[in-house]
Amino acid sequence: MLGPGAYPSNYDKSVIVNLKTGEKIRARDVFINLPELAAKCKTAQREEIKNALAQIKKDQSGEENPEQLFENSDYTVKHLDEFFVSDKGVTFWYDYGFPHVALALEPEGRYFFTFAELKSFIRRDGLLARFVS
Repeated sequence: MLGPGAYPSNYDKSVIVNLKTGEKIRARDVFINLPELAAKCKTAQREEIKNALAQIKKDQSGEENPEQLFENSDYTVKHLDEFFVSDKGVTFWYDYGFPHVALALEPEGRYFFTFAELKSFIRRDGLLARFVS
């Protein structure tokens, strides 16, 4: 979605649906061991935050306390429902929710894992099972 105004901004939302039923597919429908999967995403998030902070400090963006931008960033199981699938794997999406004035500093919030990396998390009776059989 693109919002007009003095400072236009975008907002993305991905929704995966079962084409046979029209129902939204949630993480619990296609993955198992959700706490461990969220921990895997959280590890990727920590690395992304570390790199973003290093870049912000290197660029000397004028942000006095860049760590403050990430103080509420905490990837949990509830964030797993935001994902999209390609022929190569699954990308989990996280919205940091930066204020508009700091959006240029916001990391991408996309954590990609191949099907091989996710094999132990994919439900054998779910819609993604065909990718790891």
